[in-house]
Amino acid sequence: MAIKIMYFVHGTTTDNAAKLCSGWKEAMLNDLGREQAENLGNISRERGDKFDVMFTSDLKRAIESGNIAFPEIEKINDSRLRECNYGVLDGEHKSLVIYEEHVKTPFPSGESLEDVEKRMREFVSYLQT
Repeated sequence: MAIKIMYFVHGTTTDNAAKLCSGWKEAMLNDLGREQAENLGNISRERGDKFDVMFTSDLKRAIESGNIAFPEIEKINDSRLRECNYGVLDGEHKSLVIYEEHVKTPFPSGESLEDVEKRMREFVSYLQT
């Protein structure tokens, strides 16, 4: 069975607008984020994209983005699709979140980028079963 994956990010959140990295902290879409999600859905439909199912992370910003962009598509929320857990830096200024320092080394009380990669691999493996 062939699987076609399209990747879309959530719309702008209140944290993004304030130059904060949310990580696993809940952050809500702002007006721009809701507009971006609506535009994404419109562009996708204009292109003729067809989806059998949509998987989103289980964080509110991803769920809301998916619901706005693609209200007609079945959605499954999965925690493996969360962005990186920055640990104590969740919700802190983006200048403090230095990815290059955390490829192998987890963020304090968080995870490394390799940990995120492992979650993504597990998710893709789940899709193939």
